Amino acid sequence: MKFEMFGYLGALFITASFIPQVIKSHKTKSVQYLSLGLILTTLIGTIFWWLYGVINKVGPLIISNSILGIIVIYQLFLKLKYQKNN
Repeated sequence: MKFEMFGYLGALFITASFIPQVIKSHKTKSVQYLSLGLILTTLIGTIFWWLYGVINKVGPLIISNSILGIIVIYQLFLKLKYQKNN
């Protein structure tokens, strides 16, 4: 239980790592440099980590992957929306 904080800290930093990219994509409306494969692979991995967290009742995985899933879905939306304009 005392080591659970490591899980929450790791989850916080991994989740936060995607935010600057989403902000840049949103502001610049430029996504040609983003790999669709990377976004989709990240989304699939996030879903599996979330499922693992739910099955095993691991709070940091459930919380962080719920948030990260939303962030990655938004990045996917931006990629699909703006890649047509480039």
